[in-house]
Amino acid sequence: MLHIDNLSIRFGDVCATHRISLSVAKGETLGIVGESGSGKSMLALATIGLLPAKARATGRILFDGTDLLGLPDKALDAYRGARIGMIFQEPMSALNPAMTIGRQITEGMRLSGLSRAAARSHALGLLDRVQIPQSRARSYPHELSGGQRQRVCIAIALARQPDLLIADEPTTALDTTVQADILDLLDSLRREFGLTMLFISHDLGVINCIADRVMVMYRGTHVETGPTAQVLHAPAQDYTKRLIAALPRRQPPRQPRRTAAPQSPAS
Repeated sequence: MLHIDNLSIRFGDVCATHRISLSVAKGETLGIVGESGSGKSMLALATIGLLPAKARATGRILFDGTDLLGLPDKALDAYRGARIGMIFQEPMSALNPAMTIGRQITEGMRLSGLSRAAARSHALGLLDRVQIPQSRARSYPHELSGGQRQRVCIAIALARQPDLLIADEPTTALDTTVQADILDLLDSLRREFGLTMLFISHDLGVINCIADRVMVMYRGTHVETGPTAQVLHAPAQDYTKRLIAALPRRQPPRQPRRTAAPQSPAS
């Protein structure tokens, strides 16, 4: 489904990614993990053709056999949304504050030629699927909780039934319980729609929950790739071992300090 070959992204003299290669099979979820600044998001933006204007990318990004790198925007429009959907990290930045969520879900469908009635019907069905009441279709983003806004972003990404879903840190800004709900939802939708997924996170715990395979990145370079269980439980590279060792460990609750019982004054 997706094959990236020797992808390098530069901003002048600064290298954001260096000769990155990866493959994602149809129906597979590949997790990409690494600390902040490792180039994960640049990789995602390059795949969908949304790199900043000053970025220069070389290599190949083959989607279903077509090299997307360097395609003009008009040609990429046939892939964005329609065949490749994307969930961004911060829903308040991804959503338009001046548009209702119903209109934002239908916007891409209307641009592809779907009638207003058909687009609205499909949007309401998607709200059901991401567990948001249909009555919220007339709400604005600021009227929703963080978890609801992220669910709206998922609905928008799925609106045109893409083959590949790119999720760029989709749970980072959410509470732990909401994070678990979003991961369960994404996994359920992946199986229901037969999605191929590229899931980006700095959280190894999240990657362990969602990914079939994982690729570890560090400072724009590839460190190692393998089945998730293998990489997390038997890492081959020192950096991966340090990354796993840095995970917080649960400590037993601290026992209250015992104080000596007051002694009775001598009679």
